[in-house]
Parts: sequence; C-alpha cells; structure tokens
Amino acid sequence: MRRIISLIPAFVLLFATFNAMAQKFTILNDNGKYFFKDEFNPVEVSIEGTDPSKVLLSISGRGILKGKYGVYQVFASNCESGDAIALEVLLKSEQGNISLGSDTFYVAVKNKFETHLGEFHSGDQISVEQFLGFAKPDVSPTKIKPLIISDPTELISFEFDIVSDYLEKKSETIRSDKITEEIKNKVRQLKSGDQIVFHHVLVKSKEGTSVSSGMLLLTIANSGKPELKEFKHEASYTVEYILNTNSISLEDEQKAGKILSYEIALVPRRGHASFLRVNGNLFSEQIREHFKTILLPGDKIIFDNIRYLMPDGNSGKCNPVVIKLSE
Repeated sequence: MRRIISLIPAFVLLFATFNAMAQKFTILNDNGKYFFKDEFNPVEVSIEGTDPSKVLLSISGRGILKGKYGVYQVFASNCESGDAIALEVLLKSEQGNISLGSDTFYVAVKNKFETHLGEFHSGDQISVEQFLGFAKPDVSPTKIKPLIISDPTELISFEFDIVSDYLEKKSETIRSDKITEEIKNKVRQLKSGDQIVFHHVLVKSKEGTSVSSGMLLLTIANSGKPELKEFKHEASYTVEYILNTNSISLEDEQKAGKILSYEIALVPRRGHASFLRVNGNLFSEQIREHFKTILLPGDKIIFDNIRYLMPDGNSGKCNPVVIKLSE
C-alpha cells in the first residue's frame, strides 16, 4: 500500500506533462521564419486555453530575448546572416516548467544602410567609457548586401532606447540627431550586460531622399568580466583540440571561481542548429557525440549564458564566446 501511495506524485506529474504536451502553442512573427538583425522583431506566443501569465519563452543561439506574458522582442543584432535561433515554448505549472516544443528561425538583413559607432557594429560589446567618446552614430552602406548605392550625406534623426533588467523603471525613448548629454547620463547608469539601441535611424542620400538605416544594438561590457580559459571569442580550433577538452573553466580560475551552467549551440553552415543546456562545466557525452558526427571545418560553436560563482558569493554571466572549427 505504501508503495502505491509513493507512486501517486510521480503519476500526477507524468499525467500533467502529457496533458500539457497535448496543448497547442502558436509563435507569431510578422516575418515568417526570419528575424532581421537590423530591425526589431516582435513575437507573440500563446498556448491554447492558457492564461498569458503562464506562458514562458526561452531562446537558444546568439539572439537576445526580452519580454513576458506572451509578448516578446527578439534582438538578432549579435548574429550573422544565416544564423539559426530557436524559440522554445514552456508552460508554467505547479510541477515546474513543461516544454511544449520549439521552432527555429533564421537571421537575415533588411536595410541597405547599417548604423554603427566607429568600429563598433551591431552585436558588438562596448564599455561605458568608449560610448561616451562618440558624438553621434555613423551610417554607411551595408557590406552584407551586394548593392551599388550612394553613401549617405547626413544623419537626420534616430531614436535611442535602453534594454536593462536592472533599471527600476523603463527608460523613455529619446529622439535626437546626436548623442546628447541626456543620453550619456542614462548610459552612465548601466551595468554590464545591458543593451543600448539606436533605431528608426533616418539618413539623407546624395539624391536628397530620406532612407532608413538598420538598427544598432550594443551590449555594455565590463572589462573585469571573467573569460573562458579553454576558448577565446572568435578564435578557431580543430575538432581534435575540442574533443580533447573535457570541460570549460574560468581564465586562471579567476580566484577559484567556478562555472555553474552554460548553453551551447552547434551551428553548421548547412543544416539545422543544435542547442543544449548543461548544468556544471563538463562536456556531456551527447555534446561530444555532436562534435564528432555533426560539425565540419567552418562550422561554429557558441557558448552562451555561462553562469559563474565566485568564492566571495558574487555571481554573474560571462560574455558569449563564438568559435569556429578549423581544418
């Protein structure tokens, strides 16, 4: 009798999981299967017969997800054209978050012009001190589309926003044609990991017409943030080197700090990306098998949401690390 009673909670959880998986979910994206790296990407998510407060969405890949209650924004500025981004729909329940499935989207470029701050392009990291040195954003023809167009002659205006989990209230949009002292004061309040966004950028062409330039999203970086010991951002490594690496750790162990968890995305040039979550810092057998059977020279591996804990109790996330496979 005791054995039967002990099985009841497990049966209830199993029943709840199957019942949830039978529910249909919808991911609405105005651009179909594409997210634009130079535009906002509004996404609406719903689960049939479910209150929006119980709808959760998670992202795998290099994209950035902001929002709640079924209404989200996907920022793909830190991606490259052709990258894959997976969105997973989860149902919040008393038994925990239950995955209902996922959908994969691909990154593309929309505008003929791109917005940048000197050598800092959309998706890059910038320190507060570096940002304060600029008077206005720059605009130039995009290098991704093979188009022959004239250079812009004048920046007309832009809108500036802050994306932060730390500010007590949402920052109001600022419209301007230069980086004002008001904008600089807002940026001075930001912490590592916050994002700043220039959007609805208008420029004047040589022909005198007003045209749009792509969105610029930059992440505030702290130079003191821990880095990975085994892999450096945008470096290339052989498959043999990766297979001989059993785990990831902090550079020089950063005073004995340890990695709690991370996400890894395997992004082949052809085919679909694979996304895995890992507790701890080890490479699982599943990850190692993917290394052996899926990836080829030229493919990418992305380490993201790398959470660490320091001996003094301080915790945080490392900056994402993107590496390429070499011959």
